[in-house]
Amino acid sequence: MYMKVLLFCCKGFEMMEFSSFYDVCGWAKSEYGFDMQVFV
Repeated sequence: MYMKVLLFCCKGFEMMEFSSFYDVCGWAKSEYGFDMQVFV
């Protein structure tokens, strides 16, 4: 299964704030076999 995720970020958004969303997408791939692609 293949999924695309689009994350809207406002100006000044820091990578540390984004990392939790990216981690969840990584868990979906490693734990459940979903192929995820994240667009920022």
